[in-house]
Amino acid sequence: MNYQIIYDITQQDYNMTESGSMIALFIALILLGGAVGIAYDRYKKREYSGVLSSLAFMMFVLYASFVPIGDINRDGSRHEKLVTLAKSQACKKVEGKVKNFQRMSVNRKKPEHFEIDGVKFHYNAAMLTGAFNQPNSPIKDGLLVRISYVYDKNWNMNLILKLEVAE
Repeated sequence: MNYQIIYDITQQDYNMTESGSMIALFIALILLGGAVGIAYDRYKKREYSGVLSSLAFMMFVLYASFVPIGDINRDGSRHEKLVTLAKSQACKKVEGKVKNFQRMSVNRKKPEHFEIDGVKFHYNAAMLTGAFNQPNSPIKDGLLVRISYVYDKNWNMNLILKLEVAE
């Protein structure tokens, strides 16, 4: 049986700008610059209460700007970890026909889900797992597929690292 590769994490490049982290960091730096300017202006005018509120805002912006920096590092290393897992013995494989397939709900509250030979999978685009999460893929009931996956205890789900569909 020949299979067509639909998704393979080992062939995906991690792009930190996709997570929005760089955009959030850029916005934080602009806000920080504005807050510094306002604080300096109020200091020159001897409006010390305004200086304190501007300093508090600067502290918040500085704190918030570390969140996207952490996401850049965490997401990038997570991608590398998943690629390593995909190439290791920890990666399991299941092959068979898709059963109990349900498309994502219109309001996107319920993820797409299905099972193959008793192994359950679910995902949606909002789940930033680093693995396959593409709704409206060619998956449907009765389709013969081969999936390489790992169980992620943090997400409490099987992460699809490679998806192949029978031709």
